[in-house]
Amino acid sequence: AEAFAQDLTAVVEDIRVDGHVSLRAIAAELALRGIRTRRGGAWQVSNVKGLLMKLDAA
Repeated sequence: AEAFAQDLTAVVEDIRVDGHVSLRAIAAELALRGIRTRRGGAWQVSNVKGLLMKLDAA
């Protein structure tokens, strides 16, 4: 899971730079970019929160 989160570091930073800073906005932008969760699902607020927690802990 940590490796997956690390792979998305640059993408999440890019999304934030574009002004999408809320969990819901980040989830929507990941979906628009065609990026699925580690298990292949759609992004939800809870998934984004977990992803950001992993990135902040790294």
